[in-house]
Amino acid sequence: MQLHLYAICAADIMGCILLMLVFVCLRTRLANHTLKNRIFTYSTLLCAVACLGDLAVWSIDGNPSVPVRAIALALDTVIYILFLAVVVLWNAFLCAHLYRNDQATIIRKTLPVLIPAGTVCILTLLNLRFSFLFSIDGQGWFHYGPVFPLYHLVAAYGLAYSIVVYHRFLKENGHLEFFPVSVFLFPIILGYLVHIIVPGLSVGWAGTAIGIAGIALCLQNELSFTDDLTGLYNRTYLDCLEDLLVKKGKRTRIGGLMVDVNMFKNINDSFGHVAGDSALVDLANIFRSTMKVGTIVIRYAGDEFILLTANASKEELERQIEAIGRGVEQFNASNSRPYMLSLSYGMGLYETGMSMDQFIKKLDASMYGFKKAFYQAHPELSRRQSDLPVCE
Repeated sequence: MQLHLYAICAADIMGCILLMLVFVCLRTRLANHTLKNRIFTYSTLLCAVACLGDLAVWSIDGNPSVPVRAIALALDTVIYILFLAVVVLWNAFLCAHLYRNDQATIIRKTLPVLIPAGTVCILTLLNLRFSFLFSIDGQGWFHYGPVFPLYHLVAAYGLAYSIVVYHRFLKENGHLEFFPVSVFLFPIILGYLVHIIVPGLSVGWAGTAIGIAGIALCLQNELSFTDDLTGLYNRTYLDCLEDLLVKKGKRTRIGGLMVDVNMFKNINDSFGHVAGDSALVDLANIFRSTMKVGTIVIRYAGDEFILLTANASKEELERQIEAIGRGVEQFNASNSRPYMLSLSYGMGLYETGMSMDQFIKKLDASMYGFKKAFYQAHPELSRRQSDLPVCE
C-alpha cells in the first residue's frame, strides 16, 4: 500500500507539473479569450486542482480521526464532481473546436452530456448525507457504494459521446489531420483501467493531465498548418503536400482549382479590412458547404485559395466550379453584408513529374485567363476603381 501511495503522489505531482508547462507554452494563445480557449483553460485548471486533491486524499486515507474522515469525504466528493465537469468541458471544447466557437451548436451538442453529468453531480452532493455512492468507514478507508456503477456509466457515456460527435463531424466535413480525439481519450482510459485492474493505484488524474497536454500539442501543431482567420489549411501545409502529391499523382488523377476574389481590394478600400476578413470567412464557409468530403481547401495567399481533389477529371472540376458559383449566388442573394462576392477560377489536372510550384503555376495561368475574361466582360469594373457592387 505504501508503494502505491508513492506512485500516486509521483503521478499527481507530475500531472500538476505537466499542466503548468501547458499553461506556460500556450500563454500567448490562451490570452486570446475565445470560447474555445476559455473552456480549455477551465479544464486545465480543474485538472490541476483535482491532481492536488487526489494527492491530498490519498495522503490521509486510512486515518480514523473524525475531522480527517470528514475532510477525506469532502475531498472525494469534490474530485468525483471535478471529473464529470472535465468530461462536460471536454465535450464543449471539442464542439467549440469543430464548429468554430458557434455557441448555439456547442450548447445543443453538449446538453446530452451535461444533463446526466449534472444529475450525477447532484447525487454526489447528496451522497454526503446518504452514502449510496461511496463512504469513509470508521477506520478512514474508502468504500464504493451500491449506486457507484452509475457514476462510471455516466462518465464513460460522456467520453463515448465525444467520439460519436467527432466521427459525425468527420463524416460530414472530412478528416481532421491535426486533431485526433484519441490523443485526449487514450491516456484517460488507460489511467482508469490501471486503477480498476490494480485497486489502490490511482493514476486517472495523471492520465487526464497527459490527455490535456496532448490536446495542447495538437493545437500548436494545427496552428502551424491552418489559417487562423478562415480555419482552412495554409500555405505551409501546401508545401508539405508535395511528396503526397507526387506519390498519389502516380496512382490517381489529382485535380486542382485556384480561386480568387474579384475586386477584393475594393472591399477593403470601401468597407474596411474587417469587411475584407469577413468576405474571406464567408468564402471559406461556401467552400465547406459546397465541396465534397475529401477535397483539401487551402488559403494560398491573401484572397487566393487552392482546392485539391483526388480522382478528379476536367468534368469534375467544372462541376466544382458550378457548385461554388451556386453557393456564391445564394450568398449574394441572402446575406446582409455590404458587398457581394465574385470569383475567378483556374483549373487543371496534375501531370506526372510536375513539382508543386509547376502545378500551381498551371492553375494560376488558367485563372489569369478567367480573370482577364471577367474584366473584359465588365469593363466598368476597373481593378483600380474604388467602387464595386454592393447589396442594397
